[in-house]
Amino acid sequence: MKGMKSRSKTLDSVSQKQTGKFDKSSNNQKKTSNLGPNISAYKDLRRESGTGNKTKFSSKIFKGNEYMKQFILEVKSDKYSFKCTKFRDENGKPGKILLVNSLKVHLLSEDHKNNTPLKELDKYEQLRDLFEDKTRKKNDNEEETTDKDSKNFLSFITYAMSQRLSFSQIEILGKYLQQSYKEKKLKFLSSSNFDQKFLSKLAQDCFKPIIEEDLKNKLLENPYSLIIDNSTFRSANVCALKVKYLEKEMDENLKTQITSVKNKIIALPTLKKNLMDRH
Repeated sequence: MKGMKSRSKTLDSVSQKQTGKFDKSSNNQKKTSNLGPNISAYKDLRRESGTGNKTKFSSKIFKGNEYMKQFILEVKSDKYSFKCTKFRDENGKPGKILLVNSLKVHLLSEDHKNNTPLKELDKYEQLRDLFEDKTRKKNDNEEETTDKDSKNFLSFITYAMSQRLSFSQIEILGKYLQQSYKEKKLKFLSSSNFDQKFLSKLAQDCFKPIIEEDLKNKLLENPYSLIIDNSTFRSANVCALKVKYLEKEMDENLKTQITSVKNKIIALPTLKKNLMDRH
């Protein structure tokens, strides 16, 4: 057991790697959460990056401009993206893929203008005027709503960082909530129970049997090995029974199956010294 312990890492370090959290970064994030969020800086970032609520690709984005249809194409595998054929992607192939809600930012950028041939500049300027819409002014109520949404968003990010969630965890959680909101699946928040005891029972009675059955089926189909790891977790001695196995997954970018190594903890009992048992 001791030999295994020396060769294995503590569950603390394994847990940190899985969640993308480390003490140093966590402390930095906690300090950041104590600072007042800069709403103006946040708005500038939104304008520059074109981030915000994603909108699906639609024929309406062309605004009746036939010229734009020549180089702005739909990405059929992702309704929230478009392809600009005037740009090359990371692999050097024509057709850079961007989010639909960043279309205006992209078209008004100097990079896009510089990639426009001289003979198309007149058409490009007409397109630019169409998107700049210089005469439109923001309504006071719209501005007030935007300010409120910005404050609520920054408040959510501040809270997530104060709980020492990593940036990757916040991204995953945020995207899930965003998609659920679009699909109108968040009504449960007003009437659901988030008590720790209830969540524990839910995990044991509802999720555990399904997860165990799924893992069992994967181990029947793939090579695997079992590992016993005697470690310290939050000042308590624990013995973890872990399984490492191979699994094939479809890679959407490569359009093929790739084999990856998966690690799962099967059991995690606490090791307690019982002096009475020695007598």
